[in-house]
Amino acid sequence: MSHKLIMIVVSLVLCGAFGSFTDPRGEASSKTLSSKCRPNSDPSYERSSVLEQLATILNQSIPEYSRANSKGFYTDSDNAIGFFVIDLTDPSNKYVALQDCVDFIDHHVYHVAPLQSPYSLSHIVIPERRGLKVFRSINCPGRGDRLDDVITYLNTLLINDNKKNQIINRVRRYRQYGYYYSMDHAGSICKQ
Repeated sequence: MSHKLIMIVVSLVLCGAFGSFTDPRGEASSKTLSSKCRPNSDPSYERSSVLEQLATILNQSIPEYSRANSKGFYTDSDNAIGFFVIDLTDPSNKYVALQDCVDFIDHHVYHVAPLQSPYSLSHIVIPERRGLKVFRSINCPGRGDRLDDVITYLNTLLINDNKKNQIINRVRRYRQYGYYYSMDHAGSICKQ
């Protein structure tokens, strides 16, 4: 097993034994797994519903994952199982590990992708008008959307946002805002 995967497994064991979770980066949390997130800060979006929609989108975009992981991507209340969500508008707003609670906020830009690196096709998701604008598998040419399409869209969407350039720069480097773990001897499903 790889070092990162071992850390995740050890973290999950510690979580069950001691009621708290240490994520793969070694950051401890005093929250227990049974604690619930506070309500989503934007009442237009219910966290559990958005996470469920994201799991469905990932299952549709990356069907290979459910062939290797029988449940596919799914949610457990406020928890995303098998994927992360990072707000590129505010990177401190994220769901990476079980102690995290991500808020979904209108017109924020999110990087959503599987945690397992071989399946890690990145999606950019923008909550808008109670729906989701989704750019699928942007890091896999010929399989999904293009990063240039995301940037063009954001240049229009964020035209009056004073943080537009910061957000677009984060979107250009979206893979730096992700958490992945490797599987021994597994290559990417993206054929470039």
